[in-house]
Amino acid sequence: MPVSVALEPSSLRARPGVAEVCTVTVRNTGATVEEFALSVVGQAGGWAVVDPMHLRLFPGDSGTATVRFTAPQDASVLTGAVPFGVRVVPATDADGAVVEEGVVEVEAFTTLSATIAPRNIEGKSGAHRVTVTNGGNAPIEATIAFEDPDERVAVDVNPARLQVPPGGSAVATVKVRPRAGAPAGRAGYRIIVEAPGSGPIPLDAAITPPRRRKLLPILLPLLVLAAIAVAAFLALRPKVTSAATQIKKINAEIASTKKSIEDGQSALAKAQADAAKAAAVSGEATTTTTAANASTTTTAASSGSDGSTTTAVGGSDTSSTTTSTTTKEVAAALAGEKPFGAASSTATCNSGSSGTSKSSTTTTASSSGSSGSSTTTAKPTTTTSTTSG
Repeated sequence: MPVSVALEPSSLRARPGVAEVCTVTVRNTGATVEEFALSVVGQAGGWAVVDPMHLRLFPGDSGTATVRFTAPQDASVLTGAVPFGVRVVPATDADGAVVEEGVVEVEAFTTLSATIAPRNIEGKSGAHRVTVTNGGNAPIEATIAFEDPDERVAVDVNPARLQVPPGGSAVATVKVRPRAGAPAGRAGYRIIVEAPGSGPIPLDAAITPPRRRKLLPILLPLLVLAAIAVAAFLALRPKVTSAATQIKKINAEIASTKKSIEDGQSALAKAQADAAKAAAVSGEATTTTTAANASTTTTAASSGSDGSTTTAVGGSDTSSTTTSTTTKEVAAALAGEKPFGAASSTATCNSGSSGTSKSSTTTTASSSGSSGSSTTTAKPTTTTSTTSG
């Protein structure tokens, strides 16, 4: 074997993230000049560096190289002893390689982190989830503490201690609720996560209970509205009663009026029927004019083409005229078939031995109807003139 290898020191204590160095001494025990290749094998080979990696030595000469170990500051390399070996291989004789072994004691380190969700709770009660993550290379026991300086919140932590493996996480539940008699409103507090080798991690949180609504501001408008409604009802009730009474009275009057109209229509129909019958038998309008000193009576009758009849009575010293007129218009009016217009008749008589006497008589008959009624009026007008010789 043309080479010998020695480590100084062969046992190292390494703190993650901090480099630790050992020295490798290589001696050429062969008879020729030889080049040697150096490397680190084992778990520590991934975070070890050899400098230089090659040594060229004459026979009997020695050379040195350094090996720098830097353990990563994470959970990939756990705390504890990590064996390694420095391998030296002659360039001309690969089978003559030599491995010198050593140990690196990796120290523990702690990297702790924690999160809380939700941070704020809305309601009468709630629960926070506290997640603790161990970024170190050794298992840790984390404790969950609670700070409430105002003592407004009651708390329940489960579990209060967490076992967190290297590179792992654990979860604790923190239930909170407002204490009885505590002031209303938002209550703030602090959850603290601690572990050996790590400083405390404060997590601020809060709970906001629902607001207590005062009943008076809500009920007062309702009471006012109720009072207004009652007052309005009491004020309008007599009017409503009076209006109902008036409506009943009006309905009664309407019914009475309707009955009166019906009775009047019946009476009118009967009167029209009776008038029609009387007109059919004899409908006459008579006007009589008499002058005094009647000693002789003369009667004359004449008939017109329109169905009228005129009769005159006279004497020697007296003039008297009587006119009776019955026309088709009068008969029709009496029967209610059409309005009664005007009918007139005039008679003149001249008589007397000692003088002249003239008498003129005009009779006018008219009829008018309104609201289902019929009225017949005969208005005589008499003019008498007497002359004595």
